[in-house]
Amino acid sequence: MNDGYRYEQEPYVTQNPEHVAASRAEIIHKLSRVSLSAMELIALSRFPYDITNSALHQLESQHAIRKMYATTDQQNVIVGYELVV
Repeated sequence: MNDGYRYEQEPYVTQNPEHVAASRAEIIHKLSRVSLSAMELIALSRFPYDITNSALHQLESQHAIRKMYATTDQQNVIVGYELVV
């Protein structure tokens, strides 16, 4: 299913070994706005920084970001991430 959203069971993992996950500070610097859509998040994951699934989990565990959900067809879909301010 490819409707522009990334589902939780579909982790984004880089296929390019030259891309390195950004540190927490670099990601927060890039995410200076309060919230982003899924498409904005995907756009931010491009060169020069690659926001990997593990980096997102790390930021969540540090309470720097939190997932934003929408419910469609009785399924929770991640529609983006919100910066915790």
